[in-house]
Amino acid sequence: MAEVTGIDHVYITVAELARSEAFYDLVLRDALGFRKNAFTLAGEAHIQYYNRHFGYVLRPARVANAQHDPYAPGPHHFCLRVASVPEVHAVADQLRASGIDATEATLYPQYASDYTATYFIDPDGIRLEVTNYRQERRERHDHWSALARPAERAADTAGTVLRPMKPASYAVYLQHAVAGYAEDNVASGRWPAEGALTRSQADFDTLLPQGLATPDHHLFDLHAGADGPVVGFLWFGIDVSRGLRSAFVYDLGIHAPWRRQGHATRAFTALESRVRSFGLDRIGLHVFGFNTEAQALYARLGYGVTGLNLQKQLIVPAASADGTP
Repeated sequence: MAEVTGIDHVYITVAELARSEAFYDLVLRDALGFRKNAFTLAGEAHIQYYNRHFGYVLRPARVANAQHDPYAPGPHHFCLRVASVPEVHAVADQLRASGIDATEATLYPQYASDYTATYFIDPDGIRLEVTNYRQERRERHDHWSALARPAERAADTAGTVLRPMKPASYAVYLQHAVAGYAEDNVASGRWPAEGALTRSQADFDTLLPQGLATPDHHLFDLHAGADGPVVGFLWFGIDVSRGLRSAFVYDLGIHAPWRRQGHATRAFTALESRVRSFGLDRIGLHVFGFNTEAQALYARLGYGVTGLNLQKQLIVPAASADGTP
């Protein structure tokens, strides 16, 4: 069976070629880095924008005064993808500065936890979108064979293995974590929606490098089995100050294609074993009150509320001489 490896080209019929060319010069050439050429077919001028992946071609309409209807049979909208959330913001800002009525780049958690997009309309009413390369799409691309064969995948997930995060995973983790942190703070009412993603990015730009610069912070890839793909991430730190000997989980996430398969539970089993090997006696973490699904998971794992956080005792400390723990 042949496999489609991409879209080779898209043809768009436009009412006024010069008007649409001016618009797409700003969008595809200037903001998104496409190259451009022109050619003639059957005596009609065509304009092509192209990058290394596909071509986007404008051709003149043969029916006058017809506006595109996205809800009639035919294309509803075209979505173009860039590598990261900051690039979506940069594209939206550039389009708006060029006079194109693009929406501000916004996080849309109803589509996916890391889905950020800007929307705009071309001169003929064709809807366009620019979004980021989100984690679900990356996992689908990188692990297609495993995802396509559930029986093999199930056999490969007998354990969830923690390994130090590879540099190739770090950018993906950071993008996912920034979006999720912004979503949590907006949903909990701590932050307004406007500017939340920028604020979250600033926090991670400052706090994550500081944390990882110390030997007591650990950032892991979660693997499905000893030789399996990366299914998520885990960031925890060790606190031995103020007489405590505990670990604190700063961030845990399972990538979309691998959720609801027990990876979070197995990740905590592996983490608890590792923490015990360090001689630590408890694990703490924070969960927003609205996140009832996560709270239910941690309750099943034996974590109880302690102050503002959840905590689980791992090793009962030996009694001291005066009988206090």
